Amino acid sequence: MTKTQVSHGGFSLIELLLVVLTLALLATIAIPSLLKSRDAAEKAAAIGTLHTLHVNETGFKTGKGRYATLGELNSYSGNRLGTPLGSMLLRGNYNFYIFRDTPSSLKSRYTILAVKFRDTRAISAFTMKEDGVIQTLIE
Repeated sequence: MTKTQVSHGGFSLIELLLVVLTLALLATIAIPSLLKSRDAAEKAAAIGTLHTLHVNETGFKTGKGRYATLGELNSYSGNRLGTPLGSMLLRGNYNFYIFRDTPSSLKSRYTILAVKFRDTRAISAFTMKEDGVIQTLIE
């Protein structure tokens, strides 16, 4: 009679630990890059929204002779600009506000502010005036 050896395949504990360690190292490198990319995409989306608001403000002024409030602007664009909340407009992680010097100043001027909050602190902010120039307030 001959004895046959049965081979049991599998991974040793050392091999499994090396795989787990490698995955943890890759996650440590990848997660910060992913978060930076997500923040950059959110900022780009907010700037794009400001451009869209400017185009719609220009169209509104051409038809009505004055600039719009954010609520009017959202209605003018078919409610595609964001979710209105009082005098504020929410889109993504940014809140959009419109300011004017006096109640009648919407005839010739406006300033739109886009702000992203974390907890109760502003962590990113942009402004745009009626000339369409966007400035970064908080990076």
